[in-house]
Amino acid sequence: MSIKLATVFLVSVSIFASLCSAKPAPRVPPIWSCAGGHGLHPDPDDCGRFYQCSPGHRPFHMSCPAGLHFDPDLLVCNRPGSLATPCVSQLGQTDAIQCGIPAVQSRVYQNRIVGGHEVVPGSQPWAVSFQHPLYPLPNFNLCGGSLIAPNLVLTAANCFRPLSKPQTGWVAILGEHNLYEDEGREQHITVQDIIVHEDFAYDRVTNDIALIRLSQPADMNDWVSPICLPEGGEKVEHNTICTAVGWGYTKPLAFEEFQTGDLQSPILQEIVLPVVSNMKCNTKLPDYDIQPEQMCAGYEEGGIDTCVGDSGGPLACKDSSGRMTIQGITSFGDKGTCAQTAKPSVYSRVSAFVSWIREHVTDQEWATIGSYV
Repeated sequence: MSIKLATVFLVSVSIFASLCSAKPAPRVPPIWSCAGGHGLHPDPDDCGRFYQCSPGHRPFHMSCPAGLHFDPDLLVCNRPGSLATPCVSQLGQTDAIQCGIPAVQSRVYQNRIVGGHEVVPGSQPWAVSFQHPLYPLPNFNLCGGSLIAPNLVLTAANCFRPLSKPQTGWVAILGEHNLYEDEGREQHITVQDIIVHEDFAYDRVTNDIALIRLSQPADMNDWVSPICLPEGGEKVEHNTICTAVGWGYTKPLAFEEFQTGDLQSPILQEIVLPVVSNMKCNTKLPDYDIQPEQMCAGYEEGGIDTCVGDSGGPLACKDSSGRMTIQGITSFGDKGTCAQTAKPSVYSRVSAFVSWIREHVTDQEWATIGSYV
């Protein structure tokens, strides 16, 4: 699989989406009845859901917005920390959001693989595809991203700069696997805010990070869930094996080689890459001054890499507890190439920007990120 910078010039267009705070489920478990009387009743098996009972009707099974629990005292959806009595289901588990733990595990591979492979559907639930409705090819992935909260996506600044690129009209696709098939689990949510790092330098591709606020929170489920943020200042050791995903180029790209859209993968791909120390990376990429806010990954012999179309996607590594943590954001390759011999790719080091992320989210958004179990 290949992954890197995408430079696309488009005309902006606005897209609107409606927000539903609670919606009926298609069916109600037969064990439930409205014997408790009319009104709203908590679901004993799911902290984030409740039943609505009304005369002459079967009960409706309703959902709270992502990250909220049903408050049986106030009969509203509320933040878990605001409940007088913390919600615990009959299964002994709360409905709190988990980060970095997919419902489906990825395939197990040795440390070295040849090329990329299709991800197991649901094993990368934080992967986001950014698309624009006026791009000539429908459903075309322009950049990747990583969900870090129900309404927040982390990506690369180069996806939205320079300003000749569109600043409105973007759509984030969550729960996506095959770009050209509707699999019934995708969530299409318009982008509300694009927050690019104030010191992003397009010519040197430094501070290549952006925070995207969605127009509504995503519905957290087995197909859509956030990845964990690292601790501020955290470093990843040389040769640590991490995972990159994206819908980008699937073949090596040499210097000044012509880029064509049909080289991008319609299906989400996955590769494993060893982290390369900044000291070694500087010797491999002498035309660049790799900064502490950047990190590198790749194989000495090349052939496996991130490339065009994968920019903004995650370089994820397991932490000590086994959770997937976004340590890098796919940024660029040597002179626009990818998968070349002795040329690792460069990623934005997320741990260097944790304070920046905190400064640009609301207290409630940061509390949501901090509430992950």
